[in-house]
Amino acid sequence: MQGYSLLHPQSARFTPVDTQTVHAFLQADERLYCIEKTPQRTFWVYWGDPAYDAPPLGTICFGDLELQEPNTLLVSTLSDTRMQVLLDLLRPLQLSAPQMQFDTPPTPPKELRRRP
Repeated sequence: MQGYSLLHPQSARFTPVDTQTVHAFLQADERLYCIEKTPQRTFWVYWGDPAYDAPPLGTICFGDLELQEPNTLLVSTLSDTRMQVLLDLLRPLQLSAPQMQFDTPPTPPKELRRRP
């Protein structure tokens, strides 16, 4: 349960965006890894620089960026701090203010205490 209270799932939706400019900007950033590219969307994960590997879990992802048609950029992550890092990454693009959405994380079940 340690650290669970820090979860604050959220997303930022930017629209309209110049998809060609945003795509070129994100593709050039070494901290991002493109994992899907289709005509409908391009999807990157933010690994940081250097990437943080945690064997046996693999490389830790700090957030996602998804360029969607038509002219939409969706940024999603699990905490306020991570969202601020991703918004700072996008600052050079001078995008309009995003539409924010905040989700409530699921509450893990509490274990019942047994009487001695």
